[in-house]
Amino acid sequence: MDIKTVYCLAAGDLAVGRSEWSITEGDETKISAKGIEVMQKQPDGTWKVLFDHAFGAENELSFV
Repeated sequence: MDIKTVYCLAAGDLAVGRSEWSITEGDETKISAKGIEVMQKQPDGTWKVLFDHAFGAENELSFV
């Protein structure tokens, strides 16, 4: 699985991000999509994903 962060916008301890991801088998792409993630900063400074909508930024689904 390959994941590319397109952008991440933080405000205080919350952030929203957009990603593009794909799953391949050999040279063949099995599925790809554009997702949206909502994250929250933890007391130790790390970020935890609260919501991950794997197809949230898609106009239509792309099953190859």
